[in-house]
Amino acid sequence: MAYKQELWQEAKKRCRLGDEEIRMAKEMGLNPKSLIKNIPGPKESWKAPVKYWIRDMYEERQINAAQKPKKAERSILLFPEFQNMELIEGIRKQYDPFVSLISPHITLVFPFVSRYKEKDVKELVKEKSKAFSPFRLSMQGIVKYQENGEQYLFLQVKEGAEEIRRLHDSLYQGMLAAFKKDIPYVPHMTVGKLSSAEELDTAWEQVKDMNVVFQTEIKHITVEKIGEKGESITEAEIPLL
Repeated sequence: MAYKQELWQEAKKRCRLGDEEIRMAKEMGLNPKSLIKNIPGPKESWKAPVKYWIRDMYEERQINAAQKPKKAERSILLFPEFQNMELIEGIRKQYDPFVSLISPHITLVFPFVSRYKEKDVKELVKEKSKAFSPFRLSMQGIVKYQENGEQYLFLQVKEGAEEIRRLHDSLYQGMLAAFKKDIPYVPHMTVGKLSSAEELDTAWEQVKDMNVVFQTEIKHITVEKIGEKGESITEAEIPLL
């Protein structure tokens, strides 16, 4: 509700305020009537003058705002370490626009924006990971995948898919439940993102016959923060014991 300038002038005069206190009051959503109402009465010597009441409240809110965690975008990932990783990187350099921003990975929790602190997300992953041990991962074969107009090349999981699904489901319980996407979860590694179905078909023709097997052991989960330019910043690596 907007108050007439006359009311603000009255409050300024009766409360003995300056322009700065009026600015603070407006910024905090106070109104002229509330300022006048808080003028100390004859028997209220314990109350501070309105001028100092406004300044104290404004300072307290500024401190609280500074201490409030800023929003950050994060995801939770697996970073497989294959001996023949250069083959995957070669494909990504041709077809994945994010190749310079993040290493080959399998997403467990898709990017989400929140005010959760780094330690809160790390503690969640540590707690959920207690139910899991290191497991074998085998990947082979590249398939086309289309969703909501997006075109992808996926490297398929042949061994370890069940463990990855269980990790995915477990991590989305609790404080991250609200961020879960209403789509089927298919464990995979994205090796290409194309701008059209035609480009996807062309790219797939080049890689469809690559049947190299990629094998490793998954020993830890990574909490990633996404930087301002989309770059991957590792915040924590939680071991599977």
